[in-house]
Amino acid sequence: MITILTLAKTNSFDLLRLAQSLNSQSSLDFKWILVSLIQKDKLLKSLKSLENLKTRTSVYHQSPLLPGLYNALNLAISYCQTKYYVVAGIDDYFFSDAIEEINRSILRYPAIDILSFPVASHPDGTSILPQMTMPYWIVGPRKFLSSHSVGTVIRAGLHTQYGAYPNIYKIAGDEAFLHRILSSNGISYKYVHRDS
Repeated sequence: MITILTLAKTNSFDLLRLAQSLNSQSSLDFKWILVSLIQKDKLLKSLKSLENLKTRTSVYHQSPLLPGLYNALNLAISYCQTKYYVVAGIDDYFFSDAIEEINRSILRYPAIDILSFPVASHPDGTSILPQMTMPYWIVGPRKFLSSHSVGTVIRAGLHTQYGAYPNIYKIAGDEAFLHRILSSNGISYKYVHRDS
């Protein structure tokens, strides 16, 4: 089982599209944690408009005393009770067999810390973001990971060992965290091709 972490900054249509993609998964063996950066009741009202939401969903509200994207992500991770998680932005979506493939890969590679999957950069799936072939010192974590959001499954226990996402950045805190762990000894990762 996996946990999907989402930070909801607005109660926009995009969140409903993400919810619908999760609701239509071939496997519902996952949890969905939403951290609301808006009023929790507005978010819940927005989700209630999606009838028959099948996913196990928990909603938490971020304290205004700890603002920022990475504080919200760290809050979501603190509520994660599964061994692995994946981040999904409100404008992301999952192909209908994504969760099934993620869970199958977790079973196939149980000792792996980070699993990376191909990610489509276009809604119709025609443009798949490739794994970079350039040296790590040029492209950083993208050498191993196609995308932090949706495409990378991370063992939650890595945060106990390597700390939280740094909140000093408005953006790229995820890349700083991934760089920290990928440049450490003993971290295992696997790029999972769709046909493997």
